[in-house]
Amino acid sequence: MDNPVKSKKRKPIIMGFVIVFLFVAGTVLALLAVYITHNHIDETKRYNSQYKSADNAVMLHLAAVMDVTSSAALNYVAENRNDALKYIEQSREAVDYFAGINPPRRLSSEIYAIKKAEDSERAYLNAAEKVFRAETESQLEDGLSAVKQSGIAKSSSNGFSNTVAGFMERLEQLTSSKYRDEDDAVFVWL
Repeated sequence: MDNPVKSKKRKPIIMGFVIVFLFVAGTVLALLAVYITHNHIDETKRYNSQYKSADNAVMLHLAAVMDVTSSAALNYVAENRNDALKYIEQSREAVDYFAGINPPRRLSSEIYAIKKAEDSERAYLNAAEKVFRAETESQLEDGLSAVKQSGIAKSSSNGFSNTVAGFMERLEQLTSSKYRDEDDAVFVWL
């Protein structure tokens, strides 16, 4: 038979181990949440920077093609094809990232706006690619026409670049201490 005195001594020790275990587990989970959130934010900032840089480069290449004669435009396309296609692909990577992320609910309206603008941004990038794959003047004209049509949606207030900027602004508000009130919950993105 168990000695009642021994079993009473074991209960406080077991309860102490349980409390220490729960404290350690809670601390580990909190640190893991901070680490995962930090990685999501860093990756989002990296893709935002990549998108802005690549989008700007694509627009500059397209502007150079639109401002010259067809023969000069074809020469420019041939000379700058690889560079322009590289930036178009970098833009697509960023579009894929933003269209595929699943941020916390507090960013749901911003991510919804991005997903609504995704198709028009892809149409613009496809048109830009068509321009820089052109081998003839008629292919070039078709591509430029497609760029002009898709460029209207791109430059609207609901365009992809504007919705990404809105997303990043809201993310900054949620994560920056200068915007946060004392009553705001800590931002966690798991």
